[in-house]
Formats: sequence, C-alpha cells, structure tokens
Amino acid sequence: MNEITGDKDFVLALLRDTARNLAARHPEAKTADIKKAIKETTGAQKVERDQIVERLQRAYEQAQMQPVMPVKKGAKKGAKGAKAMKLATGLVGAVVQDAWYAPRDRTIALLQAAMDEHINQQTGAIAEAADAKGITAKGKGAKKKKLTKTAAKNIFYRPKPPKKAGAATEAKVFIGEQFDNLDTGWLEVVNEKLKLAFKGKHPFIRHQALTDFRYAMNNQVTVALLADWGGGNDHATNVGNEVRKRNPDIVIHLGDVYYAGTESEVQKRFLDLWPGVQQRGRSFALNSNHEMYSGGYSYFDLTLKAFQQEASYFCLENDNWRLIGLDTGYVEHDLTQDQVEWLAALLNDGSNKTNILLSHHQLYSGYEALPSEIEGEKRLFEWLKGFLQAGQIPHWFWGHEHLCVIYKKFQGVKGRCVGHGCFPYSIPSATPPLPGPQVEKVIRASDPKRPKRGIHGFALLTIDGKDISVSYINEAGNEDFSETI
Repeated sequence: MNEITGDKDFVLALLRDTARNLAARHPEAKTADIKKAIKETTGAQKVERDQIVERLQRAYEQAQMQPVMPVKKGAKKGAKGAKAMKLATGLVGAVVQDAWYAPRDRTIALLQAAMDEHINQQTGAIAEAADAKGITAKGKGAKKKKLTKTAAKNIFYRPKPPKKAGAATEAKVFIGEQFDNLDTGWLEVVNEKLKLAFKGKHPFIRHQALTDFRYAMNNQVTVALLADWGGGNDHATNVGNEVRKRNPDIVIHLGDVYYAGTESEVQKRFLDLWPGVQQRGRSFALNSNHEMYSGGYSYFDLTLKAFQQEASYFCLENDNWRLIGLDTGYVEHDLTQDQVEWLAALLNDGSNKTNILLSHHQLYSGYEALPSEIEGEKRLFEWLKGFLQAGQIPHWFWGHEHLCVIYKKFQGVKGRCVGHGCFPYSIPSATPPLPGPQVEKVIRASDPKRPKRGIHGFALLTIDGKDISVSYINEAGNEDFSETI
C-alpha cells in the first residue's frame, strides 16, 4: 500500500488518463510502432481492450458521482436527518470518510493493485509504509534512496520526448499532452490486471454433508479476531506483533486483503505476515469483497490451502460455545443458499451451545448506509431473521467498515465491528450519524504518529468454560475496551 495509491485525486486522475491511453493506443507497443500495432490489432484484442476501457470510464464516472460522506460532529439524528443527508449528497451506500482512498469498486481496486505492482517493479523495492513521505528504492550496492511523492507519481508518466525531425507529428497525436504521456510499462501492467475483471469467480466450495466444516475447539482457549488486516503496512505489522505477544490458540481473519486479493497481495501482505500458526484448526480466514475483486482465486487456492481450511464457511465448537464463520463475500454482502441450509442444520441440532457469528460484512451500521437498506432489501437480515428473532444468534463480530464499534443489541443481536486492522481511517464521531443501532463503545483513540487518524487493533476472546471475556487491543499494546459476554 504505497502512499499515492491512497491519494484519491491522483488515483482518479490516473484512472481517467489510463482509460484515454488504452482507448487511443495499443498498450504493448513501443512509441515508434503504435500506428502499426493498432492496425494489426485483432478483433478479439480490440474487444478486450474496449471492455477494459469501458470499465475504467464507468468507474471514473461513478466515482465522480458518489463522493464519500464525512461524519461531522453534531450531525442530525433520526430518520429525517438521515434521509436529508442522503438526499443532499445524492449518495447510495455512503461511507464514513477514510483517511486512505479505497472505494468499494472492483475496477478501482484492481487499478490500485496494478499501481502498487508497477511502483514496486520500477523502484526495485516493495515500499509498504502506510504514510511514507517518499518511496524507498534500492540503489547501487547497499545504498537506498528516497523518492519524493512527485517522483513516485512520475513513475506512471513519461517525460515528453525530444522533438526530432519526422517524429513531432506522431508524438503530438499519440503521446502528447492530450493523452497525458502515460508510461507504456504502466499500461501493460494495468491492462493485464484489469483482465481479471473478466475472469469470473472461482468455483464456490460447498458442503457434501450438513455436518461438514466443523472443527473441535478446547473449552479453555484464546481466539484473536482480525479484520481488514491484509494491507502489509506498518499498522498491519504492529497489530500482528501484538497478536504474537499474546500467543492465541486460534487466529481468525474476517476478510479484506488489499487492494484486490491478487496472488502477490495475498502472499506478501497476508500469508507472509500472518501472526497465527498455519495449520488445520489453528488459523481461519473469511472471504470478502476485496478478495473477490480478483475472482477469489488467491483466497480459495492460496489462503485456504495454507490454513488447511476446507471451505469459506466453518464452525469452531466446544462444550459451551460455537464460533460460526460465514462467507458474505462470494455474493457481496449476501449469503448463498448452501450456507443457510448448513447453518440451519447447525443451529437446530438440539444443543444448548451459545452461538457467535463471524462474517466480513455487517448486519447493520450506525456509520454506513448499507446499499441493501436503500434498495429495500435486508439481505443478511432476511436470510437470518428467523434465527435472530429466536435468539439463536445473540452475538456477531464483523469487519468491512474500518472502525472499532461495540453496538448495543439491535435486530436481535449484539454486533461488534472490528474492521480497524490496518487500513487508515479518520476518527469517527462518538454518536452514530445514522438512525437505528446505538453504540456501547466506539474506539476514538488516535494513532500516536498521525493524530488525525484512528488507531488500529484486534479483538482477543478468552474462553473459559461457560465464560468469555473480550479485550479490544490496539497496535500500541494497550487495551481500549473490555467486556464479558
């Protein structure tokens, strides 16, 4: 996660310029061969390139239409206030403003993944600092140099070519200012990355028997829950180190490897830094929207294999408790029929165990207007309302929003958002700006190095017989809040 990949203005400008470039010239061609390459482009290549250009243009237009909604102190409460806020901004699914740009858009996520890859290729180093002033690049020998933010941006744009006899016309038409002089190497990288948008999804792994994907858990056990942690930045490193210090028996990720869950991102930003033991029954990971932006292939083929996890949904259980993980990413912010049937069999097996649900997406929020609510479709609630109304799911932990919020009971369940694993976010208001759920506690501590940003952390569950205590621990090693379930 290089600094400029979180710079909204630059990302959108590059998005616009890339669409223009790809529409005008063949990305693999050298400048002198552009006319010839365009002429020789096959029909299939042109259709593919046109599809990529269309996706980029559509993403740019939608990004311009849907700005983020900052949470302001003293925001109006109640249904009228929330409705007025939506009407005034024209937003659908407005989100609390993050300090780092990452809209929930597949095309932009793939573009940002390509940006990181191109910067790393060009500098010869993986620059993962969350808020670096420049980018560390390998120089000759053991020396390193700092690239300024301007120099980092220039990695994507070539200097204007010198004017030479016979070349001036070509330069003006194909690589002049009207096409913003983008680097050909960048166009090759982003062209290949955007092809993932047309690859389709990895096949979903379904149970064969209704008792599949169940794992035994000790009656005395510690479980660390991380969410939105796969960024590979300094916050992820700090949080991972704090998890290791406590040596939990089980570590579970509630999803999101940035920006698009590609193979290199999953390997370098997630698996290589994972603070748990990568063996069956010790580490688990849930699917999410960011993993699915690249089709979910790295999640299903790399992460699940590394953790010896059979599927994207599972149950951990002992004599008193069950931790039930569901996949709300394969169908974004939704469930599959297979999972609901499996869950129904689990919850209605006649046991007296207390159930705790785990997912990436939230059931409700006081800080984000869910698209399903605006569309009139209570997706997760509609699937699960019978279980919720019967009190079968009293507790639920989720991520997705880059906040740490402990809610009071709402819609039959006490929800907890722990999506502050590593992604930079602005400090939220103490009172939710949207109607509905009320908070018991929202973590508003600031990052010691960046006072305007919120601190990052994770939840540690300590299960002892019939009792569970939960500590919300931040990256500095301090406990922000604790509760007993």
